Amino acid sequence: MAPPPDRRGHPLPYAYGWSVQEYRGEHHLWHSGWDEAAGTSSLLLLVPARHLGFVVLTNGEGLHWENALTEAAVERSPFARAFLDRFVFTSP
Repeated sequence: MAPPPDRRGHPLPYAYGWSVQEYRGEHHLWHSGWDEAAGTSSLLLLVPARHLGFVVLTNGEGLHWENALTEAAVERSPFARAFLDRFVFTSP
């Protein structure tokens, strides 16, 4: 999956329902959900090159972080950051 380009040819941070980004040299695909009315939140994070995925679904709003739809910054999520630090960017 690759992000589509904007009118100037720059890659967009959102590609067909998924946020796409490079973080610390790794390609990440992710999608988050937050339903304030229902009080639920979710996070799906994939690191394709490492065949890793992280899925969290909650009956609460605790996974929500202030991330604009116009930017991809999954590393700002404390849950995503814990996964990335522990399973993706660990030293052997």
